[in-house]
Order: sequence, then structure tokens, then C-alpha cells
Amino acid sequence: NSLVLEIIQGQASIIGLVAWDVATRVPGLKLDVKNNNLSVEGDPKMALEKLVGQYEEFFGNASLEICKDVTRKFLSQLPPEQVPDVLR
Repeated sequence: NSLVLEIIQGQASIIGLVAWDVATRVPGLKLDVKNNNLSVEGDPKMALEKLVGQYEEFFGNASLEICKDVTRKFLSQLPPEQVPDVLR
């Protein structure tokens, strides 16, 4: 959950509140924008992959690079099988 939240916040620092809007449309993510909180239902890896895919689709490769930069901070804390290939 921390990685997903950090990715959303990283995107929001560049593209603004639309980053939260995009995230609310990702299946498996339940967001409480007011409280800056989220929960993941189902497979967290799949939800993360879909979130990153949405950002890349809407905002291009630069958005993907932001996601990768944020992920690098968490790589040592996550088992490799929990990190989608697109973020490696």
C-alpha cells in the first residue's frame, strides 16, 4: 500500500489532482482522497500494474519513469515477486 500511495503522490506532484482521479478508476484500489489513504483489494501486484499502466496510457513515458523512480526507494523492502515487471 505504501508504494501505491507514494506512486500516486509522485504523480500528483507533477500532474496535480488528476493523478488521484486516474487512481480511483483502477480496479482493486479503494481511495479516500480526503484522508490521503487507500486500501488494495485482491492482488496488490496486479493493482499496482494497472495503476502504472493507466498513468502511462494517459501521460506517457515520463509518467512511467516517475513510477520507476518512486519504486526504486522501495525495492529493497519488497519481495521481487510483488514488483510488476514494468517497474523493474
